[in-house]
Amino acid sequence: MHASEKSQEKSRRFQIVSITFLALPPPNGYGLYDVGGNVWQWCSDWYRPDYFAKLAASGADAAARNPQGPPDSYDPQESGIWKRVQKGGSFLCSDEYCTRYLVGSRGKGAVDSGSLNVGFRCVASPVSSLTTSP
Repeated sequence: MHASEKSQEKSRRFQIVSITFLALPPPNGYGLYDVGGNVWQWCSDWYRPDYFAKLAASGADAAARNPQGPPDSYDPQESGIWKRVQKGGSFLCSDEYCTRYLVGSRGKGAVDSGSLNVGFRCVASPVSSLTTSP
């Protein structure tokens, strides 16, 4: 196979199969568009499978109101590899084989990994919740 044939073959493997248009469906009950199903979304929270159970056991109300995430990462399946939470599912997911493609699903990913179906989640605080100095 010549170099040009190899290049054409590589191009065919990475062609875009479909395009998802953002903000076409109506927003969800919180007024948000497209929070699930486009790409897995990196979050700033470190991944620990025991975080919410520990938070709930402590009686802290923070489990229901803006939990800030654990101070470190721990995955019992791969200890020593720091991971962040990933949410939302991706365009590669299907309800036939991917059980974590819903908005509330919570996955994990090593901080040094990436993929064409991984992005990031942007979060903004309402202006009224910001404090200013007099």
